[in-house]
Amino acid sequence: LDPRALGNAQPGALAFRLLQADWRLSVGIELLEPWVTVQSLQEVTVREGQTLTRIGLRYRVENAAVKQLRVQLPGLSEDQARTVRAIGPAVSDFVPVAGVAGGWEIHFQHGIIGETAVQIEFQGPAGREPGRERVTTPVFDGARQIVQFVAVRGGGRLELETADLPRGWQRIDWGAVPVILQDRGDRSVPALSFRVAEPEQALVVTVRR
Repeated sequence: LDPRALGNAQPGALAFRLLQADWRLSVGIELLEPWVTVQSLQEVTVREGQTLTRIGLRYRVENAAVKQLRVQLPGLSEDQARTVRAIGPAVSDFVPVAGVAGGWEIHFQHGIIGETAVQIEFQGPAGREPGRERVTTPVFDGARQIVQFVAVRGGGRLELETADLPRGWQRIDWGAVPVILQDRGDRSVPALSFRVAEPEQALVVTVRR
């Protein structure tokens, strides 16, 4: 039977009707590893002297529940690392991983199975090189499938440009980014939009006033 017809919408649930009163049902149990997939939109807003980054994540967990997930935020300055935070309906804490450069761990209030949203934010001084901003994408430890987008906005009178794209970066139209990942509070169209898959290096954005 369809478990949903009996009011059970839990992933992986099974339902049966026994046609004989003396029949018995035996179920084999196999312990499976969690299967984690993630969709990510990293939005970078470059202002004069300051850069704000928001990373919106949509995790999907199948097979087994998880209470922690790890993500790497490479290339953060000390100022940026001090401002890192994560929020979400099931997030309880977001802590650095000892001994792992750029490693952070998301702690959930309970075991997660199905979908959950997480938003990571940090900010700090503009790029170390005058007129250039480097955009480095996060790394999702343990994720089996990753769909990743990046958007870059310029604040005030700043103009943003990119030259040759590193391998793994593809320029796309903003309309190709899934609506579910976009910030509903910000309807502006970014200056630059990309789809990213296994990038070899950071994106360098030229900033002109």
